[in-house]
Parts: sequence; C-alpha cells; structure tokens
Amino acid sequence: MENQKLRIGIPNGSLINPERGGLATLLEDARIYVKNLGNNKPLEIENIPWLYAMVGRPQEFPAQAAQGELDVFFGGDDWVKEWTLQGKENEKILGLGIGRVDLVVTKQNFKTNPDLIKVYTEYPFITEDYFKKQGKQTQRIRMGQPISLEQGVVVIESCGTTEAKQYYGLCDAIVEATQSGSALRNFCLDSAKLVLSSEAGLFASAQALKEEWKYEKIDRIKTMLKGVIDARGKDLVIFNVVNTQLEEVLNYIRENRLFAQEETVVYGKTTAQITLELKTNDPKMPLIDVIGDLRQRGANAIDGLPIKYSINENGK
Repeated sequence: MENQKLRIGIPNGSLINPERGGLATLLEDARIYVKNLGNNKPLEIENIPWLYAMVGRPQEFPAQAAQGELDVFFGGDDWVKEWTLQGKENEKILGLGIGRVDLVVTKQNFKTNPDLIKVYTEYPFITEDYFKKQGKQTQRIRMGQPISLEQGVVVIESCGTTEAKQYYGLCDAIVEATQSGSALRNFCLDSAKLVLSSEAGLFASAQALKEEWKYEKIDRIKTMLKGVIDARGKDLVIFNVVNTQLEEVLNYIRENRLFAQEETVVYGKTTAQITLELKTNDPKMPLIDVIGDLRQRGANAIDGLPIKYSINENGK
C-alpha cells in the first residue's frame, strides 16, 4: 500500500474563489495543502503522500469517477445528477454548504410556436427529466440537429451564454444555474420555477468505496472537512479562576450547558483552568454576555481561539 494513491478531482475555477465558493479555504483549514490552486498549472498535495490531486472541470468529474479515472472529487449536485441520468452514478459523501446554485426555468417572454416550446440549457438531461415529469412530450437534441417533435418541449444543449439565446428570441425559455439571478436580469429574464437546488459536495465513485484502503482514506478526508464545517462559528475559550470562586463559575456553566460534552477542568492548588467550546453566533447566549458573566464570577486570563476543526465522534 506504500505507493497507492487516492485520486481526487479538484476544480480550479469559481468554486475555489473565497467570494463564490470558498473551497480553497475549506481545504486549507482541513490541513489539505494544495499547491497551484487558482493557477493554470497541475495541482499538487504538499503534505499527504497518498493523496493525488487532479485538476479538472466539475462538469466532467462525475463521468471521470464513474469510469474509473477518479476515486473522489469535489463537485455540485447539479452536475452529478446530470451524469446520473446518463447512467454514471457516484455517491455523495458530504455536503459542503458552499457553491449553492438554483437551476431555474425562465418565464416565457413570447412563443415562437404555440404547440412547441424550445428550451436551451447546459443541463439537457435534467431539463428533459423535468419536463417529462410535467407530462410533456420531449425531444433532446444538440445544436444543429433537426427537430422532429411537433408538439411538446424540445431541449437543446447549450455550450454557454445561454441567457442570450432567449434574449435574442432563439428559444422560448432556458434552464440555467443561478446564484443571485443577476445574470438573468442582465438579459431581462425572470425565473419562473425551480428545477433543482444544488450545493458543492464531496463525492466518491462506487468502485472506490468498495476498496477497503480507499474507503478508509475517503472517510478521513470527510472527517477533516466535516470537522472544519462543524467548527464554523465556534471559539475555544480558556480561562483561569481561583478555587474559592470555582463552584460559582461551574454552576453558571452547568446551568447554561456550556460544556460541549463533559467538563474540561484542570485543577491546581489555588487556581483552576477551564476550557469551553462556545458558539460565536448564538443569539440566546451571545458570546459577549457569556464572557462578561464569567468575569463577574471570577474568571480571568481569558483567551479566545478560533477553532479550525472540531471532530466529536471517534472512528470506530
């Protein structure tokens, strides 16, 4: 197993951008150091010998994993479903809570044909599946292919700039991924119905999950990433309190259930040190008030440290 590698697909586009996706920050906080992220160069994992990074497009990762070119990858629910509908299945290991988009079908501004609706999209299989579930007859084609359907919905695969196709009257509607709707509004389009909500996640091929060594390594990646996600909005607060005031402080902590799992107290001859894992965004117990209440009860030398990752379950 010494030279065995787990191949992981990492996109090098908008998903790593802190303002849009934040995958780069998530990986760094999980102590997975990826060299050349954001550059047009091959990626390298600097600190994990068994992890081999492969740069690529999230649109293609599901197919690559299903045919054995990748073991695990970062991608969106939207593209995974697009390939699942083509028989290329992968398993979602962890939702990352980033890279959220909605696939929407736009309102029809006008009809080019009252019996036939033309829809352009980069998600032809999802779109076809959506309209079939609406009870519509459908035909899925690529640009330039003849339309044989006389009544129903023709789904035409788009290679990009899909909004412009409806704006210029080339189709009746589009199915497009949007974060804020601004791109649609730029082309005077409005969303009519939600087709699919998507987030970025960690996915694995079925074959990789069947192999014990790969399954274990994938689980370790999941554990670290989940630890980072679970640590968001938490601080590690460490402080001292003299023994004569310790009981009052402990009663306050117990009454407000501020210990994460059990009491973490280091007892000394005259002073005790207490460690708490506190939420920074809890409106019922604002951190500013908790710190103030602890000080009033004798806490001193209070240090607050942001938590990078928080792993509460064991691996058994």
